[in-house]
Amino acid sequence: RDSTTVTHGTQTVLNDPVTAQYTHTLTVVGRLGRLYRCTVSNNKPSVVSDTLTVRVASAPTNLVFEVQSDGTSVLLTWTPPDPLGDTTGYRISFTGGGSSGSEDVSGGSTNSYTLTGLIRGETYDISIVGTSDHISSESVELSVTLVPGPYLTVEVVMMGVSSISLSWSVSGDTVVDSEVVWRAISGPGDRDSSGSITSTSYTIHDLQKLSVYSVTVTVRTSSSGDFSESVIAFTVPACGSSGSSSSVAVAALGGVLGVVIVTAIAVQVMVIVFFMKKLQRAEEYTTTAAQLKRAPPESFKTTSNEAYSVVRGETDDAYETVMS
Repeated sequence: RDSTTVTHGTQTVLNDPVTAQYTHTLTVVGRLGRLYRCTVSNNKPSVVSDTLTVRVASAPTNLVFEVQSDGTSVLLTWTPPDPLGDTTGYRISFTGGGSSGSEDVSGGSTNSYTLTGLIRGETYDISIVGTSDHISSESVELSVTLVPGPYLTVEVVMMGVSSISLSWSVSGDTVVDSEVVWRAISGPGDRDSSGSITSTSYTIHDLQKLSVYSVTVTVRTSSSGDFSESVIAFTVPACGSSGSSSSVAVAALGGVLGVVIVTAIAVQVMVIVFFMKKLQRAEEYTTTAAQLKRAPPESFKTTSNEAYSVVRGETDDAYETVMS
């Protein structure tokens, strides 16, 4: 190489014993590119080949990644070879999420590239090689797992008799404006909206008490696009002898566990509402039953004593059942 004898990394393989043609393979390690001559020596005079230009692409080092705020792109950064040698670019390959692909990056001194269009929650195997013309270096590899979305976090802060308060944020980005939309799941109430708001919190007022609501928050961010997330919340009954309003503070409930807990509470509230209505009807019935016991209608009195006894007995049984 460049008039210097290279003796390491050589292999001699007999390819064709008839024509005595040999293949001499030199493993070019690191950045041993440049000009080469091949000298063949045996019991005959030595033969020196023409000068060959050997190009060697070197791999980058210090490959690291950073998942971007949108959750679907990964910023890769690396250190170019030093010296740069013949490396004129890089090829980045990836496999994961049911697909694979590669991207060519030009410029040996380039030190970063962003992979986009990836899928949240998937794991990707990523490799990078240095390139020069049609050759490539050894690869440098890493594995990236994208955290499942969404990246919008909505928290139910307070649930009152006729109001629900929420707050929200988007990790790694700034919320430009938002909209809150709610619809009653149980109880009266049509779909309604806050319209466009610039804050990251909102209180829904004038709701029906003891009702369950589906609330959807949609935000527009400065660089990551639009996000939407829905939560289940409910209004609570008034408590206290004076009928004063009460509210329930709800800790931040994230992920599937939060949805399960809030849904379970909502179901309990609906059950309470159901039995409160049953109790109201029961109270009305017990009042009627008590009146029947005290003063049976005249039509009862005109019937036979046997029929009257049956009606009184059934009324007493029904009254005791309701009271229990």
